[in-house]
Amino acid sequence: MELSGQYVTKRLGGLRAARSGHETDWMKIQEILNPEGDPFIATPTPGVGGRAKVYDNTGELASDMLTSALIGLIVNPATPWMAIRAADDRLMRREDAALWYDEVTDITLADFNAPSRGFATEQFLKFRSLVNYGSAGMFIDEIAGFGARFDTRPLAELYVAENDDGRVDTVYRVTSMTARQIVDKFTRAGDDVPQNIRDKASKPEGQDERFTLIHATEPRRGRDSRRLDVLNAPFATAYVVEEGNHKIRESGYPENPWVFSRWDKRKGSEVYGRGQGHKARQDVQSLNHTMKLTFAGAALAIRPPLQAAHDGVLSPVRMTSAGITQVRADLFQYPGGGLRPIHSGVNPEFGEDFAEKQRQRVENAFFKPLILKFRDPRMTATQTLELVQEVNNLIGPMLGRVRVEDLDPMIQRVFFVNLRQGRYPEPPQVLRDTEFKIEYQSPAETMQKIADARAITNTVSVMEPFLLTNPEIIDRVDGDALFDHTARIFGWPLKTLRSDRAVAAIRQARQQAQAAEVAKQDAMAGGEAAAKLLPALQRMQGQQAGEAA
Repeated sequence: MELSGQYVTKRLGGLRAARSGHETDWMKIQEILNPEGDPFIATPTPGVGGRAKVYDNTGELASDMLTSALIGLIVNPATPWMAIRAADDRLMRREDAALWYDEVTDITLADFNAPSRGFATEQFLKFRSLVNYGSAGMFIDEIAGFGARFDTRPLAELYVAENDDGRVDTVYRVTSMTARQIVDKFTRAGDDVPQNIRDKASKPEGQDERFTLIHATEPRRGRDSRRLDVLNAPFATAYVVEEGNHKIRESGYPENPWVFSRWDKRKGSEVYGRGQGHKARQDVQSLNHTMKLTFAGAALAIRPPLQAAHDGVLSPVRMTSAGITQVRADLFQYPGGGLRPIHSGVNPEFGEDFAEKQRQRVENAFFKPLILKFRDPRMTATQTLELVQEVNNLIGPMLGRVRVEDLDPMIQRVFFVNLRQGRYPEPPQVLRDTEFKIEYQSPAETMQKIADARAITNTVSVMEPFLLTNPEIIDRVDGDALFDHTARIFGWPLKTLRSDRAVAAIRQARQQAQAAEVAKQDAMAGGEAAAKLLPALQRMQGQQAGEAA
C-alpha cells in the first residue's frame, strides 16, 4: 500500500487524538522534572527558559541520577555489556563459530562506543525520557559506508501505535523545519519538494519560514516479498509536508529503524508508558510549592513590611542600604519613630524542615537511596547480593521491559546494518541460515546471574560432608556443563576457550599416555616378578630331574 500524503496526514490525525490524553500529564512532568525539554502543547520560544515553576531541583537531580545509574548498570561503555551468540548453544562449542561471534560482538560494541555515532549521549536522553515520562523513542539511521547512527527524538515529536502483540511498530515523527532546511535535506533523485517551499528557500526573506514535516514509518501492507526494492521492504516510510498534504519522498526499511520503549505500561488501550515521573510528580509539585512559600516567608523575616502613621512619611520609603526616608519630626517622640516593621511571626526554618521530608519522598521515588548503596565501598559480597535482590524486586520488571523493547531491537538493528554493509567478517559455513541471540553481560545482568553462582557454591558447601563418605555422588555433575554455565555468568571470553574437538583430542591423548604408562608399569612389574620366580623354577626343575634319575 502506498503512503500517500493524504493517508499520512489522516493517520496522524488519529494518532494525535489517541495521544492527547497523555499530554497534560507530560506537560506537568516536563515543567518540574525536565524544564529544558520540549513542551508538549505550546510551541517553544527560542531562547526563553522554562524554569518558572522550579523552586527546588531535587526532582531533576534524582531523575538524572537514576538515568545515569541505568546507563552504568545496563549499557556501561567501560564493560562489554552484551554479546551476540548463536541461538544454538552447540554451535558455540565450535571454535570457528565462537571466534566469529566474538569478533562480531567486538565490532558491534565498538560501534556503540564510537563518539561519532552518538550512542552515549542519545541513550542518556532516551533513558531520561523513559524515567520521567515512561516512553522514549530513538531513530537508528543507516548511513552508507558508515553504519548505524543513533538519534533520540523528543517525545513531544512522536506519535505511535502498537501491533497485535503490544509492540510499537508505527512511529510518526512531527517536526518543524525551515524552507531552506527542507530543500537541503531532500536532494535524492525522485524527491519532490513543493514548489512554494523551493521558491521561499531561494529568497532571503522566505528561507527561514517554517513548515511542518511528517516522517511516517509503519509496516508495509500488501507488499510483494519476492521483490527486494525499497517500495516492497517490510517497513514503509514517507516524508510529507502537512501544509498541503504533499509527499516529498517514499522509501522503505528492511527492519524497523525506530526503537520505542516503555518504562511501565497499563495493559489495554494505553499505548504510551508511565515512568517514575508520574509517581513523583505530586511530591515534586508539593516540594516546589513548599519552597515557594518558604522563600516568601524568608523574605518577610529578612525584609519585613512597614507600618507608618497616616501622613507620617514625607518621602518615598527607601529600603536600600543607607537609604534615607523623611518622616514628620513629631513622630520621633514615639518608640520606633515614624516607621515600624510588621513582624509576621513566620519561621522559614519550619518550611525548610517540611521540605526536607518531601525531598526524601522524591528521592525515594527515583531510588536514590538504593543507588547510593551501590557506591558504598564497605559493602560485603553478601550485602551486595542482598542489595541486588532488593533492586530486582523493585525495578526488575522495568529492566525486563527495557531489555525487550529497547536493547533487543536496537542491537538487532545495528547487527543487520553492519551485516548488509559487510562490516563483519565472512561467517563460517556452519553458521549460514542460523539464528543468533543476545546475551547481556552488563553489571545489572551479571548481578542477577550471581545468584546462580551462589546457588552452585551453596550446594557444594552443603554436599561436601556427603561427598567425603559417598564420592560417587559427583557422578551426577556434568563438569563441562557446569564450567560453561559459570563462565557465561561471569562473561568469560569465548575466544580463550578450546573447542569441543580440541578438548576431546587433549583428553584422548591424555588417556593414551595414561594407558601407555600403565602398560609400562605392568611390564616392569612383570619383569621383576619373573626375575624373582626364575631361581625357584630352576630349583624345582633340578629336583624333578634327580627324582627321575
